[in-house]
Amino acid sequence: MIRAFTVHTNNEVEEPAVPVAPERPPKPKVPTNRVCAQDARWRAADARETEKLNAENTFIPLPRDEQGRVVRPDNAIVLPLLRVREYKWKKDPDSGVEIWLECCRFVLDGSRDKRQDKFYAETPDRMLLMMMIGIGASTGEGSSTSDVERAYLNALSIDRNIVVIAPPDMAGLPREALLNKGLYGSRAGALSWEVFIDGIMKALEYNKLQVARGVYIKKLESGEWLRAYRHSDDFRLSSSDEAGRIAEEVKLRAAVRMAEFAPVRRFLGCVFEYINAETGEPDLAGTIVLVRQKDKILEMKEKFLYLSVQYNPGRRECAERRRCADTGAGCIIDRERESGVSECCW
Repeated sequence: MIRAFTVHTNNEVEEPAVPVAPERPPKPKVPTNRVCAQDARWRAADARETEKLNAENTFIPLPRDEQGRVVRPDNAIVLPLLRVREYKWKKDPDSGVEIWLECCRFVLDGSRDKRQDKFYAETPDRMLLMMMIGIGASTGEGSSTSDVERAYLNALSIDRNIVVIAPPDMAGLPREALLNKGLYGSRAGALSWEVFIDGIMKALEYNKLQVARGVYIKKLESGEWLRAYRHSDDFRLSSSDEAGRIAEEVKLRAAVRMAEFAPVRRFLGCVFEYINAETGEPDLAGTIVLVRQKDKILEMKEKFLYLSVQYNPGRRECAERRRCADTGAGCIIDRERESGVSECCW
């Protein structure tokens, strides 16, 4: 949502309106399931999710026997479909205005999968990202980021015996069906996506590094190297050959549904600001990179701080916290926790 204002000069000549993005209002809390079930906007969120899953052929109808009963595959693993509701800052499909939009995602309850098999989908180390950004800034590399749209649904599930049970209130979905795509919540979902995207990167002539997990390299026609850092469905491309990098962005987006690539400003919960070493001013070609994680740390505290209180009840209150609250200095425990969160690469 963009707000605009008009600037008046001393000569009373109006300059063109300058768009200004207003601050976001506080994120609302998701109502109870009973309230959501009666709310037309939350029902619309359900409908949007149902439409997406059906369009992706996420489920395959199961055959039926002569009596009309569903026939499950051998060694079927039966998983219920769950509903996760949240607000996201997105454009309202009705008005086109950015708001805290009611969003719903249907996921599988993977905790019901009792197999002893280990499903490992690799994730690159956050410090590797920091090293790549620092070296890239020093050597004059340009970079860009993008994320894959509904990544898991791009990939066929490597498990072909998952039977999905949808609750009766999920209108528009089969009551019982076979899982076809790597739906979130399934134990093999992330691995299914990794197998799929590794195949795409290989077809685009990238070489996957064996030690630095989630990193691919490709030698461009100019002789320069292009580096791709993949953290699940988030991509960062970097190279000193800008034209070559942009050409590779086009190829990657043609192979996988992705958002437009954009300069690296936010990535994996970090905010990056490039600074010109001589002027001290913001400059995308600057060799100094400021990295901030404050927003992500606050988000993690909001989501998980209750666990610290739950499992460490003795730390719920302390004289130090009360003293800091009185002086407005900020609690040393909170500061230590924020430091720990950063060191843990959250």
